[in-house]
Amino acid sequence: MLNLRDSINTYDLAMALRGQYGQFHVILPDGGELLVTCQPGHSISNIEWIGENPKPFTVTKVSEPASVAEVPTAFRKTG
Repeated sequence: MLNLRDSINTYDLAMALRGQYGQFHVILPDGGELLVTCQPGHSISNIEWIGENPKPFTVTKVSEPASVAEVPTAFRKTG
């Protein structure tokens, strides 16, 4: 598991984020950026860059998942 502010380089984004929870800042091989949110029970099997020269994604964990106690009562789902 990545800790807050940990960074890694990876050629397969889905594999690197498997089992992770929270938000991640992802720098794409072409310099583009994404904010990826990982939640329990959701998965993607594979995300790889397609291009002539394989380059890694840079992934940094930027936030931990919110707990139920942190979500205001008005926004909680109750069944």
